[in-house]
Amino acid sequence: MKDLFTDRLYLRLRTPRRMAECRTKDWDELSAFFGTDSKEYLQKQLDIIELGAENYSIRFCYWDILIRDTETCIGNIGFFEWYFRHFKAELGYWMHEEVNRNKGYISEALTEVLEFGFNDLNMHRIYARTALDNEPSKAVLKKFGFTEEGISRQEYFSNNEFTDSLNFALLKSEYKPR
Repeated sequence: MKDLFTDRLYLRLRTPRRMAECRTKDWDELSAFFGTDSKEYLQKQLDIIELGAENYSIRFCYWDILIRDTETCIGNIGFFEWYFRHFKAELGYWMHEEVNRNKGYISEALTEVLEFGFNDLNMHRIYARTALDNEPSKAVLKKFGFTEEGISRQEYFSNNEFTDSLNFALLKSEYKPR
């Protein structure tokens, strides 16, 4: 596992050591480290840390997306539910603030992450799920050649209701480096 770089971005790998350092930070320092002042998001990250660094590093491989020049954290991207035996993982990504959306940051980061996943981690299948109405996410997945595979009904519980998700996947044989 390693940090990744693009022309504009620094993808900082979340390592057990880096995550352990978060335990000693106050809320202001955590806010700067993760690039958001959302207490809900920060608490979720602390909960992940509390699961244990070993458990965390085995099941996940994700990066903080930072602006390379300023090292300001603007989002996250990476693999979740990584199944080593089956050479597959779920891809997830998000931007923290609206101001950083629609600037091509996710596409730029995704270029490096897919390359790393298929070539360095030898994945055979990378899949993603998105809300049915998340047009920007659907567009970026289609741009990278992901195939829409169908709907998982009432898969997530959000805002006091069960919601469907739209499933996409990209196989190594379909992957075209950008």
